[in-house]
Amino acid sequence: SPMRTLPPEILSDIFAAYCDMHRLPDSPGPSHGSCSNRTFLQSRMDLLRICHHWREVALSTPRLWNTFPIIRKGAELNQ
Repeated sequence: SPMRTLPPEILSDIFAAYCDMHRLPDSPGPSHGSCSNRTFLQSRMDLLRICHHWREVALSTPRLWNTFPIIRKGAELNQ
């Protein structure tokens, strides 16, 4: 597959661009729209499910994990 031949640095940039499209409303950085907590979390988790290689690259890309929503007990996940 052509995706497997990409260097991890390029793949991680692609992952970061994908995740930037699913940002929390108050996240720093360029605005591409915002999403719910559920969509924010799902966009990152989706990358972990594709294949072992993508999982390794995604987990080793700090930009994907430097912001995370804090959800209070009893609060709706899709807020």
